[in-house]
Amino acid sequence: MTLKNKISQIFVPTNSSSIIIEEKFSSILISDFEILNFTEINKDTINALKDLIKKDDSFSLFIKVGNQDAILFDNSNDFEESFEKLQVEQNDFDSDVDAIKIQIEVNKDTTRIINIYDFQNFTSFWETLSANEILSLINGNKRNDNSLVFYIIEPEFEEFYSNNIMFSNTPDNFIPINKTIKISDNCHFNNYSSIPFNPDFFELRKRPTNNNSITEWLDKLSLVFSITSLFDITSIDEESNLYYKLNGYKSFENKLRISDLSTSSKHTYYKIFEWVYSESSHISDKIGLARNILSLSLGVGSIEIKENVYYSIQSGYQTYLKENIKNYIEIRGKITDELSWISQKSGEIIKEYVGAYEKSMFVFLSFFISVFLFKFLKGGDVNNIFTIDATVFSFSFLILSIVFLFYSHNKIKNEVARLKRKYSNLKNRYLDLLNKDDIDKILDGDKEFEYEKEYINNRKNKNTVLWIVTISVLLLTVIGLSFYENYSQTVKNNAPHNSSSNSDSIKIDSTIINKKVKTLNDSLVHKSKSQTKKQVTNNKAHKKAF
Repeated sequence: MTLKNKISQIFVPTNSSSIIIEEKFSSILISDFEILNFTEINKDTINALKDLIKKDDSFSLFIKVGNQDAILFDNSNDFEESFEKLQVEQNDFDSDVDAIKIQIEVNKDTTRIINIYDFQNFTSFWETLSANEILSLINGNKRNDNSLVFYIIEPEFEEFYSNNIMFSNTPDNFIPINKTIKISDNCHFNNYSSIPFNPDFFELRKRPTNNNSITEWLDKLSLVFSITSLFDITSIDEESNLYYKLNGYKSFENKLRISDLSTSSKHTYYKIFEWVYSESSHISDKIGLARNILSLSLGVGSIEIKENVYYSIQSGYQTYLKENIKNYIEIRGKITDELSWISQKSGEIIKEYVGAYEKSMFVFLSFFISVFLFKFLKGGDVNNIFTIDATVFSFSFLILSIVFLFYSHNKIKNEVARLKRKYSNLKNRYLDLLNKDDIDKILDGDKEFEYEKEYINNRKNKNTVLWIVTISVLLLTVIGLSFYENYSQTVKNNAPHNSSSNSDSIKIDSTIINKKVKTLNDSLVHKSKSQTKKQVTNNKAHKKAF
């Protein structure tokens, strides 16, 4: 039963056609109509009207007797005062003189679910609206979850809905589907800030058996926002005209009234939109190809296209992929090669750091060994190696090693910063050729680079610890040996003097003995030479006499 019939049963009109209902998003107005059952109006009559109105909504009933002030009943009071006035008028009522008129107003609560009392009248309201007015009402009344839900108070109503808009007599379980689509990255829609929609908001996922003015408008809006999601530049002006500009193999620019648009191409445009935005990594490639083929299919002053345009775009994209797969593989290879260079560079950084440590230690140990060998080969006292000079030089080398440690540590820090800059440039360099998500996939979400940084950091820390430990050991060794030798020398210098005199006497006696032994040896040698010479002379004389 329609709302009009329900009202006619409560307030019997003089002419049923005189009941005119105007239902909008937020209100219902049943304008003045004459009734026959004025004297029968009582509390049950008012409660019957009250039962028609949903609890979230409020109503106001105006009963006007002739030229008297209207009697007001609304659910903001208990009606007692109004009934007193009504009874007075009923007692004085003269049907031949006074005409009784009724007016009913309903204010709806639109914060959650919008109640629709008379769907037929509501669709008539949509017919009177322009595209801008409808979009403004939808945007102004949608809920926080970006949905708009209408409860149709008709038990036999056939529901229909999109991802975000629902018309149903069981709307409580509706869950909107919000898709994040970055249309502004590839298209310029001038009205996006005031009407931030995409075609999914209006495209019906379930349609009624018979279309109505609401479904027709939803189809037109789905078409409009499919176009704003594909064409280069679009806007909706104050007169609800759609301006569009498309640049492809050909260029098109035109303005069309939205209410006059044919929806025969709506399904094809929506399929192209879905395909273009189905994956975020290839939108720019797809939309460029779609624009080229659309520009070959459009006529002057029209947005009508045939269904085979969608399949032409699909075929063109497959050809595009085959032609560009080689380039794509080459680009991936270049990225991989540069990543391998970064990995190789990481190894070189650590190798240089280890080499710096080895050079530092080699210089010190070379000095240490050379001092020892010089003392030993010179025949000096091998126990007296770390003289004051040697100790000072040792400390100097250790200090230089510490300075070299800080220098090498700072150098490796700068090299790591350079690698980070190189890696960042690597990612940014290919953004014009590849999608950011594709680059992240090739680089495995920076995992390889993070591994290299961790490798450098771990090796640096380990070698730094080794360097510090080595310097500490050598420092303690030099200090220990130097202290030991100085202590030994001090003990030796503080020994008793007579021991020194005895030692000197022994040395003098030994020298005298050595001199006497030498004189005796010289005397024996001289005597032996004289005897040998005399013997030689005798032998010569003997031979001559013979």
